[in-house]
Amino acid sequence: MFSSNKFFDSIAFWKEKHEKSEEEKEQLQNTVFMLEQRIKSLQSENPAEKEPAAGEPAEKEAAPASKRSKRKAPVNASQSKQRKRKRGRPSKDESPGEEKFMDPLLFTLNYDQAQRIAYENDPDSLNKGGKKPYKDVCSQAADWINPGLMRQLYRLKCFILPKKCAQQEVTTEAVILCKLAEREIFIALSAKLTQEISFETPEDKYVAQGPSMREIEPTIDAIALAFAHVLQALAKVAEDRDDATSKGRIIYHLVCLFESTMKAVSLGCMAPYKHMQTARKIRLLLARMFTYLDTARVEDREVLEGCLQLLLSRLGKLVALKTFQVPGLAHFPALSSDRSRFMMDGMGELGPEPASREGEYLVDVLKVALCSQPGYLPMRESSNKKSDFFHANKTRMQKTLLQAIFGSEDPFLQGGLAPPATPPPSDDRRDRRSTCFDELFLEELWDLLGWDVLTRQCGKHGTASE
Repeated sequence: MFSSNKFFDSIAFWKEKHEKSEEEKEQLQNTVFMLEQRIKSLQSENPAEKEPAAGEPAEKEAAPASKRSKRKAPVNASQSKQRKRKRGRPSKDESPGEEKFMDPLLFTLNYDQAQRIAYENDPDSLNKGGKKPYKDVCSQAADWINPGLMRQLYRLKCFILPKKCAQQEVTTEAVILCKLAEREIFIALSAKLTQEISFETPEDKYVAQGPSMREIEPTIDAIALAFAHVLQALAKVAEDRDDATSKGRIIYHLVCLFESTMKAVSLGCMAPYKHMQTARKIRLLLARMFTYLDTARVEDREVLEGCLQLLLSRLGKLVALKTFQVPGLAHFPALSSDRSRFMMDGMGELGPEPASREGEYLVDVLKVALCSQPGYLPMRESSNKKSDFFHANKTRMQKTLLQAIFGSEDPFLQGGLAPPATPPPSDDRRDRRSTCFDELFLEELWDLLGWDVLTRQCGKHGTASE
């Protein structure tokens, strides 16, 4: 008699093998991708010599040389200059960071002037103290970013470049990129917070020790690129007005990416004080996400509404947490708030100082969203339309903030900003990797073998019970 325990043991065995093979396959794909991009980078640096035209004689025919002659062919000035550059130091036009690989296709998206001002002129940015500027930091991103995120970013870019593309494929690639970006921000944050930190004297700056140093700035740049490229995919999908499901899925996962980034800011604020710079840098990522949104498009307004709903809700809970800790307010029942709501959102773990830091950072992000910060003001024609959007939804924003403080039971507080609707489950197999392995394994197995084997056995023995 067949034992059911052996059956489930075999499922556990093949589950482990499947997960291991998936990891190895992903590593192999990442390696192949990086090698392909390195080859393209080398080809762009050293292009092959152009073939001569049909009417032009070849160089060898034009200048014949004796076989016995050891004298080299004359070299023009540009070729000798290039050889000297290779042997000696790089020229002024060349930066040392160019030797490190970064896919040039990822930077075809033009950053607006507001984002550069936000990065280079912010007092907490890397440019302070003689650090490398924004462009040089981006050129070194490949040293620290997960290759899987870059490969998926490249795949999505290839899907949205053609004028005509399959909407379902673009949606699937955009959703996968959002999920990878969510995972990568927490991986980079965890690696940054767990590395050893030592303080220098007399400058009192912290530096990472050991070869396991991991910088979070390239990951922030990659996630910002991912957010911008997914917005491009959203605009591509929104062209098909009949396919509202795909558009809703992308909007939902974009807002989820914003929420994960906001959680990373909260985790960075709860870290020791020596890691405070990490939370500040992630705060810049939230600000950059708002600068990409264009309220001239309907789909971008939906993303903006979902992000604002999350931001205002978090700020409202921080206000309630700070306000209702004051002993004097206990005598005013009208100002009481249900503190059990804070425990569900992890607010109970926040101390006074982390809550103050997080509130300060999120208020800065809200200023960017409201276009009231001079250094972050988007230099776009749509900035006036964004202001019109905020003026039209000012009451809803106020109600969202009050709902987070006092709860949503009061009818007066109804009608705040609405989060995006949760999309239905996807039928695409690539998007179902996170589902239960047992169900997926059995489903795909029987899809391959077919149920007709049981039908033949039942017909052979007469009844199914036999």
